[in-house]
Amino acid sequence: MDRLQKAALITRLLQNLRSKHSWCGETHIQKAAFFAQELMEVPLGFEFILYKHGPF
Repeated sequence: MDRLQKAALITRLLQNLRSKHSWCGETHIQKAAFFAQELMEVPLGFEFILYKHGPF
């Protein structure tokens, strides 16, 4: 997945979070990207490290 596709996907994630009246902080975006990549097998190519409060 190229950089433009990743940016489009993250933008779409933000739009979906906001449409559900969810606060879109950095941690929420990282968690959403983590779940998209790991659970939904979206090939984002990010490396996450799991910490106490979530993936970063």
